[in-house]
Amino acid sequence: MDDEKILINDVAIYLRKSHGDYEEDLENHRHALVELCEKIGCKYTEFAEIGNSDSIQDRPEFIKMLGEVKQGLYDAVAVIDIDRLGRGDDGDWSKIETIFRDAEVLILTPDKVYDLENENDEFQFELKKFFARLEYKQISKRFRRGKITGAKRGRWTNGKPPYPYEYNAELKKLEVNEEKRKVYRLIINMSLQGQTAEQIAWKLNEIGYKSPGGKFWSSTAIYRLLRDQTHLGKIIIHKSKGSGHKNKKTKPLKVFEKEEWIIIDGEHEKLKLIEEHQKICELFAKRKIIPRASRRGAFLFSGLVYCGKCGYSMQFTYNGVSKIEYVKKCQKTDPYGNRCGNQGLNTQIFEKAIFDELKKYEEEIINKKYEVNSNELEVLIQAINQKEMDVLKENKALDTLQEQRENQEISKERFLERKAIREDNLKKLNREIGEYKERLEKREQTSNEKRLTSIRDFYNQWSISKDTQERNNYLKTIIDKISYTRDGNRINVKINFL
Repeated sequence: MDDEKILINDVAIYLRKSHGDYEEDLENHRHALVELCEKIGCKYTEFAEIGNSDSIQDRPEFIKMLGEVKQGLYDAVAVIDIDRLGRGDDGDWSKIETIFRDAEVLILTPDKVYDLENENDEFQFELKKFFARLEYKQISKRFRRGKITGAKRGRWTNGKPPYPYEYNAELKKLEVNEEKRKVYRLIINMSLQGQTAEQIAWKLNEIGYKSPGGKFWSSTAIYRLLRDQTHLGKIIIHKSKGSGHKNKKTKPLKVFEKEEWIIIDGEHEKLKLIEEHQKICELFAKRKIIPRASRRGAFLFSGLVYCGKCGYSMQFTYNGVSKIEYVKKCQKTDPYGNRCGNQGLNTQIFEKAIFDELKKYEEEIINKKYEVNSNELEVLIQAINQKEMDVLKENKALDTLQEQRENQEISKERFLERKAIREDNLKKLNREIGEYKERLEKREQTSNEKRLTSIRDFYNQWSISKDTQERNNYLKTIIDKISYTRDGNRINVKINFL
């Protein structure tokens, strides 16, 4: 260590409390590393955290330390052992090593100083990494086995419990929050009375009850809560494996069939009867609507009409007797269940408005008073250019991933996971580019003569065809969208032509 006194002036001490460590362990580690720095005679800065994950992105203090190491603020990083730096995947280790090498920092432990530019030190460091990773896999395996064993004994091992339960770490079981119990029973009773998940959420928000996350209740949260079998006194494990989380580094989510679930009687209190649960599930089944395949142009104005108050896409229906097409009252609601309230109307009003406005539009073109909105075209062009740049970035990221895999810098599992994410991003970007280009093509009329031709073609086709779907397609050749507001007999219709 004496040889390093001249070289080491500033040290970053990294402390992490892992699973199975006690509070005194962290203090013992701190004492050992501070003593090491004082022996060397250097200044030090502490970075300490309770680690729930070996992934870099889930350790904010470690990320902060790496940022300062990259800036060249330290000569060395001190840890109680190499595995405190990480036991995650090869990608994390590669990032850590690259930063340490570029910054030319040493790694200090109470037993040894590691210089990654020294071949012997590098070899020992690689061995330490290997055994740290091996230990991590064994710990993970034991953790999963312990989770199943604990569940089979009736103990809660499934992470954050559902509302209104709370986990008692000392007793290792679930307990009911009495205030939340009242809310939960209110939810059950409202459901048994026939109220939908959406109606229940509105009522809870109106009263002022907060969701488990401290926000507004949603119909999805209510639906999941009502179907949860934990409230029957059950513990269910082996429902899924991995995670669908977008940001966390985990294995891809795999959902198991219901027949593969392990269902156990837990030690916690039941909050609903099996008869109540069955009735609630039956009510959900009766309300379930199987969506029909989207039928393009099922109504004359399908895909064209929007609410002028909230911007919501409007829905249509037919009068049962006269078969006249109507726009339904706007169904958009806020978190409290208040509907937008824009009234429905007979779509014949749109037809009249279209032909009145189209006549004015035609006259403006003939008199050369209408020109393409250049600003709008510029926005569309810029959006397309940006999306195409994003496509290039995603393709470059895919190439980098491939190189990392070929150089064995990344595990096969991590490679496949990241590749799937990048490919999904590319599909989304290409779809958006296609949509923008379609809009640009429709908007970017080459001449007033072409606009007039489109209008006259529309008149001609409209007079010939009586088919609803065909007429809907013709409308979409000249109209971008129709928006309207209605208050009683006061109706305002706005038509945006292409």
